[in-house]
Amino acid sequence: MRLRLTESSIGIATTVNAFSRVYHDDYFRVRPIARKWIAEESRAGATSNELIRQVRRVLLSWGAGKREAPRLSSEEDFAEAFHHIPLRRNLIRLSRDIQCSPRF
Repeated sequence: MRLRLTESSIGIATTVNAFSRVYHDDYFRVRPIARKWIAEESRAGATSNELIRQVRRVLLSWGAGKREAPRLSSEEDFAEAFHHIPLRRNLIRLSRDIQCSPRF
């Protein structure tokens, strides 16, 4: 499973800012875990497992697998994606860009 970022960090931030309050609340619950995961050298471990559980929980609460939304991938698929080095690099870069943005 791969994630390809095709929009600028500012474009992503603008879109995210338009989301409902519930989405923002979930984001701020996951954010500290994600920051810890980004700061760690190892891609695997307790922080990675906690981040995977929290991201999956958020996606389920946002409607994954309901109506026409894609079903949620397994924890194993998430782990494979989160341990993928290029994805990690992209997420680290996105995190740095968002933190440097004057809007945040």
